[in-house]
Amino acid sequence: MADFVYLTLELNSLACMQAHIEAELLPVTNHLKALGYGVTLVVDFGKDPLKEILQTITHEYIDLVAMSTKAHDGLKRFFFGDLVGEVRNPSV
Repeated sequence: MADFVYLTLELNSLACMQAHIEAELLPVTNHLKALGYGVTLVVDFGKDPLKEILQTITHEYIDLVAMSTKAHDGLKRFFFGDLVGEVRNPSV
C-alpha cells in the first residue's frame, strides 16, 4: 500500500511540476507563435533525458532545441555529465 501511495504522490507531483513549467513558458511560446514561428513545447521527465530528447527531435522533425542549463565544470561535469553537449554532438 505504501508503494502505491508514494507512486501516486510522485505522479501528482510530476504532473504539477509539468503544469507549472508549461504555464511559465506559455508567454514565450505565445510570443514566438505570434511572430510566425511553429512552436511545440515538450516537458518530459524520462529516465534517460538524452535518449528522450534525441527521440523527440527525430520524431517531431525539430530544427531548434532551446534548453535551460546550469553549467557544470570539473568534478560536477564528470559526475553529472554534459547533457547539452551530448544533445549538440550525440555519440549515439
